[in-house]
Amino acid sequence: MRKILFGAALAAGLSGLAAAQGATAGAVTERVTGDELAAILTEIGWTASAGVVDDKPYVAAAFTDSESGKTFEFSIGLYRCDDKKACHDIMFMRSAEPSKPVTLMMVNKYNASQMFGVAYLNDDGTLGVSLTQTIQGGVTRQNIKEMADWWKTVISGFDAKVTGG
Repeated sequence: MRKILFGAALAAGLSGLAAAQGATAGAVTERVTGDELAAILTEIGWTASAGVVDDKPYVAAAFTDSESGKTFEFSIGLYRCDDKKACHDIMFMRSAEPSKPVTLMMVNKYNASQMFGVAYLNDDGTLGVSLTQTIQGGVTRQNIKEMADWWKTVISGFDAKVTGG
């Protein structure tokens, strides 16, 4: 009888431990700090570091595309933040010299044909792209990793999609 009670208690304890670990891994968050976002990006193999500019949190990040070997550097702005710099909104941003001259018509064509990523021309002639996401209402760490994966897809082929080559 003791063996049965001990076994049942052990099983209950282990299932409770597993449930607690699962809850942590799948925990929902409605705000993220720059440090937390940088940690999530490093979990997927990217480089990332948090900072603050003009009292606004941001993350400087980069990844290397496994197909082309090209490294893409970009920044991430965090918006609608509380006093502890935990924020509801994430904006991935990148600007670079296009491989070919780009017109406003080319940018508009890109924007009309894409679901994710908004292209724009900067005053200095660089070509910019951004992807904005909100986590208000709650997301898991995995959701944020999926956002980052969409960003990777957007910028990996961005120049070729806008310039046609």
